[in-house]
Amino acid sequence: MGKKKQHKHGFGSRQVGGRQKEVRFLIVSEDTKSSVSYFKAMIKDVQAKYSVVEGVSSQELSNDEHVGVSSETKVVGCGMATMRLLEEAKAIRDKEQTPFDSCWLVFDKDDFKNFNQAIKEATDAGFKVAWSNESFELWYLLHFRYQNTALSRTMCINALEREIRKHDRNFKYNKGSSNMYTVLSQHGDQDQAIKHARKLRGNYTDNNYAKHNPCTRVDELVKVLTNPDERKKIYNKGARRTK
Repeated sequence: MGKKKQHKHGFGSRQVGGRQKEVRFLIVSEDTKSSVSYFKAMIKDVQAKYSVVEGVSSQELSNDEHVGVSSETKVVGCGMATMRLLEEAKAIRDKEQTPFDSCWLVFDKDDFKNFNQAIKEATDAGFKVAWSNESFELWYLLHFRYQNTALSRTMCINALEREIRKHDRNFKYNKGSSNMYTVLSQHGDQDQAIKHARKLRGNYTDNNYAKHNPCTRVDELVKVLTNPDERKKIYNKGARRTK
């Protein structure tokens, strides 16, 4: 009887010996530009830090337990609103032969009429939701300052431009730009943004997310993508399910 075929990534694909352990993410966004480019650039940056040479990454030489981000991670912009986004995300997830280790939806309050319902149905379907109220640009702004009063997308973009122009006086925000991750890395503070996002969530005690303005959970997705310990938790959880 022949040997069982091994998948390269995903559940059941962990390589023996502690090498090339990876988490395979699925990130599906309502936006086809800003957030998609941002997460793709972030993932590329994380992967570059743990690039594999002859099967062993430089980080793994000193840390055999490192868990990377799989090259088969998918970031998809669907350009869909309300529940159509969830249906498309489920279709992408379910057609894959190898399961994703962690599945996420990214959407904003200003594009969803049934915001609370969308979050609940996505969670029930096995997705985590990196939502923002009102807009994804709030996450960008939190790299520079704490914002605890409601802002429309336009107001948030104007505030973001003012902050970045303190460092680059010619900066103008373009939703279709592919360089926001680089701009934020150069001029912003991601750790501060995470702290600000957590502080905002602490202002609310109920589950009426449509009323949580301003608020964002983008930091939760950023954390699992960039923090090796968080990726290891996801990896170990998946490994236990395959035993």
